[in-house]
Amino acid sequence: MKKNIFLVILVFSLTIISAYQIPFADPQQGILEYSDRISFNGEKITIGDGGFSGSSESKLEIDYLVDDSGTGNAHAFSDVSHISRGGKISYNSFDGRVTFEGTNNYGHYAAFQSAPVYNSSGKLDYLYNFITVPHVLNGIIQNNYGFTLLDPVVNGGFIKNNYGLYIPQLNAGQNNYAIYTEGTTPSIFNGKLILYDRLGIGTSSPDKQLEVKTPKGTATEFRLRQSGKNYWDFKIPAGGIDLVLGDVSGDYVTFHNKGDVTIEGDITANNINLNEKIQELEERIAELEEQL
Repeated sequence: MKKNIFLVILVFSLTIISAYQIPFADPQQGILEYSDRISFNGEKITIGDGGFSGSSESKLEIDYLVDDSGTGNAHAFSDVSHISRGGKISYNSFDGRVTFEGTNNYGHYAAFQSAPVYNSSGKLDYLYNFITVPHVLNGIIQNNYGFTLLDPVVNGGFIKNNYGLYIPQLNAGQNNYAIYTEGTTPSIFNGKLILYDRLGIGTSSPDKQLEVKTPKGTATEFRLRQSGKNYWDFKIPAGGIDLVLGDVSGDYVTFHNKGDVTIEGDITANNINLNEKIQELEERIAELEEQL
């Protein structure tokens, strides 16, 4: 019985090899080649014939020589599947589900790693280590998330520090930005925003914990408002050097550049109108001067 099954498998294998013209390049080592593009040596599958080699620990390697013999863009891996299954399903072009076992300690794990080597004397305008460009041709996409990180599922053990997005110190560029957004698209933070260094608004090099800078000829303003309530503005008027405190009704206090203060309206302390007291004092001084 076992011999018959083996013969069936052998005949089926030889039929497939003959139909697709797949020769064994080296039966002793188990190397299988197809059209000089795919090779299998029992340890690694190599796609391509560029003559290069990468990590010795990789099990699937794409060896692609992209030169002037071809034109247009090139893709080492392209998932062109068509999905029509109904219901709330999920589909992943890449799904990293590695399982760590035993009692060893580990340094790091990366489900996806981008480590290109740029060794050209020319200039590369843009290096995108990760890019997403969906194409919508019909229907409705309720929410489009360019990047989503979900909370880990912990059913034992614990996570000491859980970072949604971690960016270490960046120094390799002439200009370094941990996060850079272009245009006027707003950014929304629903949780606490904690800053340990300086915050610059309108400037990339703040000298103090908070620095607000506006273009020449425009006012610099800082507003405090409660929802549905009046607001207070701290501002330096356009072209001015004084600091003004006011609200929707007008300006009330002006701190002049040389230290003088101008106050509009009454000043009250301990339910005493200081303006009236000052006026009474001025009148008393005038009376004393007349008596001299």
